[in-house]
Amino acid sequence: MKVEISDPSLADDLVSFLRRARCEAEHEEDGALAVSLPAAVPEPAARLELEAYLTAWQSLHPGVRARRRPAYDL
Repeated sequence: MKVEISDPSLADDLVSFLRRARCEAEHEEDGALAVSLPAAVPEPAARLELEAYLTAWQSLHPGVRARRRPAYDL
């Protein structure tokens, strides 16, 4: 899944946050982050779990948006 962040200067912080949550997160050339959850998690559950992580991270960074790109943007 790809994640976009409204403040690219905080991308490293988001990557670290997601990795602490046991996600795999990497910077992409287009400025987005590529994020995956453990393979044992079904795709619908992985999307919901990622949304929860993004919501938690955003609560630590008021005014910054992090959102999962819809699948058709991949």
